[in-house]
Amino acid sequence: FADALNAATAGQTIKLLADVTLTEQVTIDKETSLDLNGKTLSGSFAGDYGMIYVRKGIALTIADSGENGSITSSGTYAIGNYGSVTVKGGVIESTAADYAALYNFYYNGETYGTASIEGGEVNELWNCGDLTISGGSIAYVDNSGALTVTGGTVSEIYAQDGSDAAEVPNAGTLSIEDTSAVSVPTGYTLAKNADGSYKVVVVNNVAEVGCVGYETFADALNAATAGQTIKLLA
Repeated sequence: FADALNAATAGQTIKLLADVTLTEQVTIDKETSLDLNGKTLSGSFAGDYGMIYVRKGIALTIADSGENGSITSSGTYAIGNYGSVTVKGGVIESTAADYAALYNFYYNGETYGTASIEGGEVNELWNCGDLTISGGSIAYVDNSGALTVTGGTVSEIYAQDGSDAAEVPNAGTLSIEDTSAVSVPTGYTLAKNADGSYKVVVVNNVAEVGCVGYETFADALNAATAGQTIKLLA
C-alpha cells in the first residue's frame, strides 16, 4: 500500500485489490482517493496520530466500489485527521480501547481537521474540528467542534461546550433538527440559537424539554409538544 501511495500523483485513486495489513503509520501528504473495493485495510500497532494520518491542508476521500470494504485498527485511531476527510462508503472502525475510528484533531488554535460523512459506516467519531454528516451510519459522536447533521443515522451524540476547540468557528454548536440522540455533560444544557442551531451552555435555565433548556417556564411550556415532559432545573 505504501508503494502505491508513493506512486500515485495528487488526486489519483488507489484501488485495493486484496486485503492489506499495515505495520506502521501511513501518512497522507497529497490529495488522495481510496477505493476499498470490498477489501480490508487493517493494522494493530499503537500510535498517537492514527493508523492513517492526514496532514494539514490535505484531502482524503474514501469510497467502496465493492461490498463491506473496511478500514479497521485494533491499536489506535483508524484515521487521525488534521486535513479534510470525506467518507462516501466503506466501514471505518477502531476496536482499540479509548480510540475513535476517525478523530478530527485540533491543535492550539492553529489547525483542525474537517470531515464530511456522506455514506458508509463509522463506529466512533471524535470531532474537535468541523464535521458534517449528510449520509451513512455513525454509532457514536463525541463533539467539541462544530457539528452539522442533515441526513444519515447517528445513534448517539455526546455534545460538549467547545472549550477544547476554542478557535474552531462555532465550536460547541450543533446544527441538527432532532436532538433526541444528544446528551450533554452534567451541569450543561442545549440552548437554541436564533438560527435554529443549538449551543452547549452552562445550565442557567429554569426548565428543559428533552435536553433543550429554557430561561422561563412559559418558554418551555410553549416549546413542549403534546406528551413531552418539562423538567424543572431551578
